[in-house]
Amino acid sequence: MVAGSALLLGAGLGYFVRIPQRAIAAIMALGIMLQQTALKYTATGIAQALLATSPYICPTDRNGDG
Repeated sequence: MVAGSALLLGAGLGYFVRIPQRAIAAIMALGIMLQQTALKYTATGIAQALLATSPYICPTDRNGDG
């Protein structure tokens, strides 16, 4: 419930208020860092779900063995 509200609040704020590019870049960098941390420390299923929803391409091993 809180996450959904934060998403709507952020979307509304971004639509009506001009946000500096540096602030947007900092928020995106934080999101990428959190995704990479999830890849490192969580179960494979959760990490794959995060990768599937990421707008960025992360290099992977073609053999699938790590």
